Amino acid sequence: AAEAFRNSGWAVPSPKRRGEVLRDIAQRIRAQAEELATLEARNVGKPIDDARWEINAGARCFDYYAHLASQPSGETIPVANGGLDYTLRVPVGVVAAIVPWNFPFLMAAWKVGPALAAGCSVVLKPASLTPLTALALGKIAHEAGIPAGVFSVIAGRGDQIGDHLVSHAQVRKIAFTGETVTGARILRLAADDIKRVSLELGGKSPNVIFADADIEAAAAAAPSAVFGNTGQDCCARSRIFVERPAYAKFLEAFVEATKKQVIGDPLNAKTQIGPLVSAKQRQRTEQYVEYAKEEGGRIVYGGTRPTEKGYYLTPAIVDGLANSSRVCREEIFGPLACVIPFDGEQEAIALANDT
Repeated sequence: AAEAFRNSGWAVPSPKRRGEVLRDIAQRIRAQAEELATLEARNVGKPIDDARWEINAGARCFDYYAHLASQPSGETIPVANGGLDYTLRVPVGVVAAIVPWNFPFLMAAWKVGPALAAGCSVVLKPASLTPLTALALGKIAHEAGIPAGVFSVIAGRGDQIGDHLVSHAQVRKIAFTGETVTGARILRLAADDIKRVSLELGGKSPNVIFADADIEAAAAAAPSAVFGNTGQDCCARSRIFVERPAYAKFLEAFVEATKKQVIGDPLNAKTQIGPLVSAKQRQRTEQYVEYAKEEGGRIVYGGTRPTEKGYYLTPAIVDGLANSSRVCREEIFGPLACVIPFDGEQEAIALANDT
């Protein structure tokens, strides 16, 4: 990648040329969208309609950066008389892009698109569970005209390949999306030679519902907000705060709306919730269901295996837990929602921000 950055010509031709190649990548993604969506559904276990949206969103990402490739500009900075100070935007060099298993193709597009647009070389390391669509993206990029070595996809274990990339002297920038403990480790490894690092890590996002809301509409929307992608999403709204006068009404409606979610084969267009990505991830979610019981929570619905074929789990709804409980504080990355009452706007803000 470093050799290609220096000698392939990708970093030095006109930005217009880079934009043309990125636009060609977007067109090729659209031409193969159904094949890629099917591959992603099998790759992760996500419903096919979700996979279709993500593939097309990935194409839009490459279109977006195709346009931006020729937009970056410098700036003139006022200095003392007789001086001239200005900045230029230049590619940083080799970028290591490390992506998670929950949105493999889209996360890859979000990292690879801007890095290529800037003229960088990219080494993409997909999650070991879900390398298939990243490898397909690499093939598409080379067919569109990305020079050899400018964009590489290396599949394998994070503790081997990921650590090597993060600590390698010729990697100048790291872009990582994933779990918080791993993010902290990457930051430590990158510190020795002060690499540029961007991290998108875990979350425990709130869904705040006031008593004067349309409770039926809120309850109907809440399942997809937390159980989309089987809850395997860093922005899943897994803590649902409901103002006390509306609490009972919302909880009942939320349970009914969740029961209507269709669990099934990811390749069936009617499916809304597919399996979890692995046996380990299902066991992790089941363990948090047990934690909820131990902490005095009530399992209002779900948390059981509807079938032993595939890593399926019915979405779990828990109430009776304080926001300080383990289940309400730790990212689960599975289909489990905690419903918590609040009194007034100030308490809602305090609870939402207390993570």
